[in-house]
Amino acid sequence: MCYRDDFYKASNIIGYTGDYSNPDHVTVYFQSGEEFGRITQYYPENEANVGRSVVRSCKDYKIYNEHNDQNDYHAIEFYDKKVRHTSRNPFVALDGKEHLRLELAQAISRHKYLKFKYE
Repeated sequence: MCYRDDFYKASNIIGYTGDYSNPDHVTVYFQSGEEFGRITQYYPENEANVGRSVVRSCKDYKIYNEHNDQNDYHAIEFYDKKVRHTSRNPFVALDGKEHLRLELAQAISRHKYLKFKYE
């Protein structure tokens, strides 16, 4: 059985991080109401980090871009009153780019299970 198919669906995609020139490697972000999660498709340092993340719920969830020390933008996930995840790449919101939704949704069928690091 796939992990949280009720949540990991195309209509809940809000954006991605990573180099879209290789769409199989981007991380796809999902949100519905107070629930949120992501599918990591590629992680060179640790294969246990590939797959669906645990779906969390928090009223103050937000994702935004911030400058790092090298003056590059990277995504920050904030919830439960503090920064919980910092990406190596900027967040690209779907924001009306509906043509990307179907392409990004391919991650759902490619990665059906919870990340190994959570098992």
